[in-house]
Amino acid sequence: MTITYKSVPEFGTNKTIKVPKLHKVVWKTRTWAGRPSHMDENFPEIDAWCKKNCKHPYYHGPAWQHDCFIEFECDQDAVLFALRWL
Repeated sequence: MTITYKSVPEFGTNKTIKVPKLHKVVWKTRTWAGRPSHMDENFPEIDAWCKKNCKHPYYHGPAWQHDCFIEFECDQDAVLFALRWL
């Protein structure tokens, strides 16, 4: 499993602060102002799958976003999610 880190230039050149690069996977795009992503019919199953299978942190997109997505710190978690849900 690989977590890619990137430098954050906002902290200056003297500091070597790195943060995980997030891998965004869009699992549904709404073409109209529908239900928030956390109320989507697939969300409980997707959330349960992530809790069971992801080895590293992941973040659900906010409910007000146009796209339903999850951002993964681990690229392998992102690939496995995409293979299962897309």
